[in-house]
Amino acid sequence: MRRTLAVTAVVVGALVLGGGAAASTLLPAHEPPPPAALTATGDGPTVIELAWQPPGRSTAGPVTAYSLTLVPTAGQTSTFTRWLEADETSARLDGAVAETSYRYELTAWAGDVEGRSASVDFTTPESTSRVVAVVDDEIVSIPSGGGELTRVATAPAAPGGYVVDASGNVTVLDSERGTLVRRASSGAAPETLAADVEGARELAVDSLGTVYLLTADGRVAAYGARGAERTVARTLPAPGAQLSVGPDDSLLVLYGVADTNDYTARTYAPDGLDDFTERTFLQGVGLRDVVAGPSGTLFYDRNAGGASGLQFWGRDDGMPTARSVAVSSRATAVAGGLGSDGLFHVLEAAQTCPPALADADATAATCTEDLAVDALTATTTDGDRTTRAVTGVSLADAVDTGSLAADSSGTVLVAEPDGATPGLWAIDPDGTEARLLVPGSARDVRVVG
Repeated sequence: MRRTLAVTAVVVGALVLGGGAAASTLLPAHEPPPPAALTATGDGPTVIELAWQPPGRSTAGPVTAYSLTLVPTAGQTSTFTRWLEADETSARLDGAVAETSYRYELTAWAGDVEGRSASVDFTTPESTSRVVAVVDDEIVSIPSGGGELTRVATAPAAPGGYVVDASGNVTVLDSERGTLVRRASSGAAPETLAADVEGARELAVDSLGTVYLLTADGRVAAYGARGAERTVARTLPAPGAQLSVGPDDSLLVLYGVADTNDYTARTYAPDGLDDFTERTFLQGVGLRDVVAGPSGTLFYDRNAGGASGLQFWGRDDGMPTARSVAVSSRATAVAGGLGSDGLFHVLEAAQTCPPALADADATAATCTEDLAVDALTATTTDGDRTTRAVTGVSLADAVDTGSLAADSSGTVLVAEPDGATPGLWAIDPDGTEARLLVPGSARDVRVVG
């Protein structure tokens, strides 16, 4: 038996379908449905990645844009809205804080018709690395992604200082009191390694927790993880100037006549520290710091004197001519440090005006000093370097430029004691703007992990 299907007009939302020509009248369109399958995942503790599928069809027409909004949750007040193209199905959000809950709403738009929203909640994981720095004369610790601040100890006066080993234990040298005290990351009671090191200076630490220092009588002393003391070098041919432990746990001892090029770099092998090699170091004039890098490469911080008269970081691999690790050849000031990622990171000021150049060159005298950072460079042991534009932080001044470190993921940490942007700052691996971790007068930043 044949069945006959009668077609009648059916009202679907705001559109009349079927019937005939008279039944094609358009009424106000429905809003687009919410985007489908909205998900959030983390790329480390400071980056959130969202993904979704386009919403189903609606009578409002095709999707022309999306709006992505951060919705404040309990205890939060910040919010933002980002507009995305219609063909986008993912978004990467930098600058999140570790161990923090976020809620995002994604809305599809068809022209000026706002659709219904899809929402997703995400809590960032705990940061795998920690930052230790001196802030307002206190040694403090914080996850590199941000989070709860922990007080470790009162910072000692110079020439005392502190070091952090791979387990996060902090060892503090108080040269005035003559004490060397280890504070365990576990929160156990502090352990006194030495009580007779008045006048000691130049702390360094290896991956096993062995601490090295220059004593007041000129020795290089070592204190093991269990507190046992031994002498690495009883005497040096000239006064000791710097200590640094390389990524392979070799110990660099730099000695020589201050503010001259008569320096020697002595490197002790990591296996027992019985054997050492030496080479001439020709960057002693104006030297402020030296860092042992991979494969015998040394990075050094010095005042160039002469034409520029500014502070900069250079790279010395034993060749006759050392090289700058700054971005450009212009007169500038930089802050630098060797990261746990094996790269030497440098922040470069936008423009400085040294008096030496101003006197010699009339055009230089008209320049305006700008210590705002405009570039971040990463240099390999072989000297290859990459650079990207960075903003949001300024160097303290052209000589005392601040302290810098980086964790194994490439997050760069910057401590500035004063100037336009005092505080402890972080720059994410792919970020272009610094974010403030801790306000205050910050210096001597270190990274664990």
